[in-house]
This record gives sequence, structure tokens and C-alpha cells, in this order.
Amino acid sequence: MDKQVTSGAIALIAALSFALQLQQGTAATLRGKSIEPGAARLIVKFRNSTGKTVPATRRVTAMAAQTGMNMTIQREMSGGAHLITMDRPMAPGAIAAMARDWSRHPEIEYADPDVRYDLALVPNDPRFNGQYYLRPAAIERAAINAPAAWDTTTGGTDVTVAVIDSGIRPEHIDIDGRLAPGYDFVSEDPGGGFLNANDGDGRDPDPADPGDGATAGACGPDTPPQIRPSGWHGTRVASLIGAVTNNGQGIAGVDWSARILPVRALGRCGGYASDIIDAARWAAGLPVPGIPRNPNPARVINLSVGGPGTCLASEQAAVDDIIATGAVVVAAAGNEAINALRTSPSSCQGVLPVAGSTRDGALVSFSNFGAKIGL
Repeated sequence: MDKQVTSGAIALIAALSFALQLQQGTAATLRGKSIEPGAARLIVKFRNSTGKTVPATRRVTAMAAQTGMNMTIQREMSGGAHLITMDRPMAPGAIAAMARDWSRHPEIEYADPDVRYDLALVPNDPRFNGQYYLRPAAIERAAINAPAAWDTTTGGTDVTVAVIDSGIRPEHIDIDGRLAPGYDFVSEDPGGGFLNANDGDGRDPDPADPGDGATAGACGPDTPPQIRPSGWHGTRVASLIGAVTNNGQGIAGVDWSARILPVRALGRCGGYASDIIDAARWAAGLPVPGIPRNPNPARVINLSVGGPGTCLASEQAAVDDIIATGAVVVAAAGNEAINALRTSPSSCQGVLPVAGSTRDGALVSFSNFGAKIGL
């Protein structure tokens, strides 16, 4: 790995660790992933075992006949997979069982429930003087001594960091002028409409964050349990990574020069794995059906999502493809206080998971842990 990629990766890893170094009283959103009740959605990739190209529509028709359910190909995904929806609601356990059964079919490479992810964390730190994690370790045990690093380099414009998150507030003073053209991958709701997208449309070239504030129960029973204000998570993460620094305003970013690629994959009610997978591949410069190719491939991919469960086959396939481009994939380890091998996407092979620490350098009580942790 060349020096530029390494420095970019370190900058991102540091920013993620900052976001996870929570003091008592710091606001955090500890959420995960789930199969949405009633949402019958599968991510399926068919094999070409016969050497002949068999249309996906014909294969889905055959599978539908076997199950007695009407099925629709919602769209073709990146990496040759398809998002398939059923004609009736299904319980989470039933859709998980269907995915397992389909995965055993000789003509199917993998089948995963299209799980819904939520943000792993909402960091909160408004000023450089409050950014204890940038100080020398002699002063703050868990800090990274950023000033000493800045004496060597303050970063470079040849590194692009993708923030796959809730979108961006492009007018924000901390990231003005630092953004590469991004994309919005939040698709329409399963039943139509744009409750989750919250911007009146589906996928488009505008990654602006319209906010994820929601009334109690807006995203499902007791989800959220009470009124939730917008968190602007993507903007916060982008600022930690690359806020305009030494300008007398806002906070200090770790990398003073890297370009930030905002890729919106999470809406008001979280984000589907199918959208996040497409977003990650696009960010790395890989093709996504129906979406213009990204002219600014990221060398570092930041995923601030995660939750209990092993790495999905569709996620691992995406990670493999992204790493093959030379990019680094970093993800939050998760906040369930369990072994990180039992969470995804941080448990995917090749991903660098970042755990949380206290201000004193100890593992924070809710952080996931284990040998899989990279930082």
C-alpha cells in the first residue's frame, strides 16, 4: 500500500476512533441492524453454472412457482446481484429462513435478507479546545498527538475519503470547499413513497442531508420510541475527518487537505443493505446499474453503520471488490458489548473495525471487542 493511501487510512481511522471515544454525558445513538418487520426483500445473486446466460426474470419466475409467491425484481444491483421483493409481508424469521433456503440452491451464489441498518453513533464535539483526542498522549492517554503529526504533514489533496452516511450539509463552514461530487443512494420505501428518503425522491446526484428527525413511531412500532431531532451524522463525521483547519472557526479536522466524497445511504429510518452495498461500490469507482460512474474514486471508505449478525455474503462480495481497487474499508465495530466477530459489516474479511475507548484509553463499556478489532 503506498504512502498516500496509508496516510489517508490513518486519518480516517483516527477520525472514527475520535467519534467512538465517548465521555460520560456525550450523546450517542446506539443502534444496529434488523430485518424490517413485514418487509419481504432479498438480495440474490444467481450463478451461471450452465455456461449459458439465463435471464434473472426467468429464474425469479421459477423460484416464485416453487414458493407459491409472486416476486418482483426491484432492481439490478452492483456486483451482479438483484433486489427481489415478495408480494406479501413476511415475518423477519420467515424472510431469514427463505434466504437460508435459497442460499442452498445450486443456481444461487448467495441470498441475504435486505436488512436495515441504523447509524452506530452520533458524535458531539463543537470546538478544537474540546477535542481532547487530538492532544499529545502525555496529556491525554487516549489521544493521538495530532499536532506532532501535523508537523510532519497536514495531508494531501490526492486522497479522497468517502463518507457513506446520512448525507452532508454542503453549506457547513467546516467542509465548505472540501467536497467531491457525491450521490444519494437512498431508494424509495418498499411500499412506495419517500418517508425514509425524506427529500421527496429516490436516488439522485444530490447527497444533501435533509435531516433524520422523526416523531415517535414514524419508522415502525416504537421506532423511534420518542421524538428524535436530526443528528446530521454525515456532516459530523466528515468534519472530524477533514474539517477546514487553521481557519479560526469550528473544529479541527485530522486531514487538512483530503477531499470528502459524501455518499448518502441512510435516511430518516436508517438504510437498507442493498443501498449501502451499492453506495460503497460506487464510492470506490465500481459500476452500479443505472447510476453514472463515480469520477472521483475514494481511497478510503468510511462506514459508520453496524449491528449484531455475521457478515452477509453480499456484503463480503462488495468488500472484496472494493479492496481489489486498492481502497481501504473502515467500519465502526459496533456498540452491543459483544465480540466483534458477531457483528457486521465490521466482521467482514478485509474490513478494519474501530472500537470505542474512554478518555483514559480503556474500552468503553458498550463497545464491541475481540481479536477482530483493528483499532
